[in-house]
Amino acid sequence: MSTTRIKIVESSILLFNNKGLANVRLQDIAEYNDISPGNLTYHFKTKKDLMEYIIYYMIRKLVEIENTQRESLKHMSLYKILRNNLIFLFNYRFFFRDILEIINLVPNAKSVYEDVIIINEKFTTASINNRTQNGHMTKESFDGQYRTFARKNSVIMSSALTTWQV
Repeated sequence: MSTTRIKIVESSILLFNNKGLANVRLQDIAEYNDISPGNLTYHFKTKKDLMEYIIYYMIRKLVEIENTQRESLKHMSLYKILRNNLIFLFNYRFFFRDILEIINLVPNAKSVYEDVIIINEKFTTASINNRTQNGHMTKESFDGQYRTFARKNSVIMSSALTTWQV
């Protein structure tokens, strides 16, 4: 992937995070990168094309994080795992905040959104299970307590990010 393309993707993510998807035009992205609109459309013809690539880019980053955490699951603290998840959510907060707009632009974003939530839930659950088996956390007070925590974790983080942004 060319450095210009990477620069466009990363700056678009920054602009979307700061201004929201609906408030950023391709013209704004070109100006931010100090490139011509024609150069931008050479790489991404439409906002939809750009968003499809950003979703692909985001998934690659999530897979990298997941693989790193999976390898060191037994050695990582729950705090560090939750922190890594929060950093991921923070870096792509526009995706979670503007998901309905994104789905209108890129319909397959819905399954990506659902997959991200499921991945975070599974990894948090696996980490908690590891901690309880090693005696670092107490067993559940009731069946499904930690699974429920893992499920709600993304919602809590997403809500916290939105509150912080406001």
